[in-house]
Amino acid sequence: MEGIEREKFFYDGQTFDAVNAARLRGDILRVNNQKNALDSVPVASSVMVHHVELWTADFESVLAEWSPLMNALGARVDAEWEKGISWKGTDGSYLVLEESPDVRGGLCRSNPGMNHLALNVGSRKKLDEIRQNALGWGWQESFAEKYPHAGGDEHTALYLENSEGFEVELVVEN
Repeated sequence: MEGIEREKFFYDGQTFDAVNAARLRGDILRVNNQKNALDSVPVASSVMVHHVELWTADFESVLAEWSPLMNALGARVDAEWEKGISWKGTDGSYLVLEESPDVRGGLCRSNPGMNHLALNVGSRKKLDEIRQNALGWGWQESFAEKYPHAGGDEHTALYLENSEGFEVELVVEN
């Protein structure tokens, strides 16, 4: 756990705290209260996220932004349907982009809910290539003056925002 943001959200007349947590490569999971258990074991290498589904107000417009980005990340198209697509990563997780008639209002990352999507990039070279092409794909760079360490000196990442205001953080694991 990295910290707690006290009373960060207000919903239905009640305030809620936000707990910030992170796991870095090399972290270990402590095994407690088990007789004769090892003091620690490596963190499981399985992927925790099964899939993420993103709703859009205009599928055709944002497809032109998301497709080249997903291709650059090595994801392959897994399924396509009218006003929807899914891309699968090599780890088995997948990302869905879909226009839904249930979408209401515009995206605001500072509202309760998901702030941004963080995706792994295989290398710093690949990150630089994506950065070079992202504007042509319709993405805008955030924190360009701090690239590639806007998240801190030990964190290598590129922050992009699309036409609907959705932010992606592309991370190189060190």
